[in-house]
Amino acid sequence: MPVNHKIPNGDVIYQREQYAGSRITRKYWNYRDRQVFAFIKPEYKRIIDIGCGEGLTLEKVIRNFPNRMVLGVDLSAENITICREHGLPGIHSSIYGLS
Repeated sequence: MPVNHKIPNGDVIYQREQYAGSRITRKYWNYRDRQVFAFIKPEYKRIIDIGCGEGLTLEKVIRNFPNRMVLGVDLSAENITICREHGLPGIHSSIYGLS
């Protein structure tokens, strides 16, 4: 998924701005995240968000699972830069680069 959406005047709207701007969008993502979080078992000590984008879900994972080691991975260096600007742990890599 692209990190941004270009609009006709050449500006860029980032995912964080899109998420913040719409209550319906937030409701959908909150619902989706609850469904995903239900699969995270207590014995899982590490959680990797592959394709973390700008870190919206990554923030929620860290908030909901504070005693776990959490890492975001994304192919886009720009996305990882945005994650780091928000204090989120992220690496610029693909799943093939993880070991």
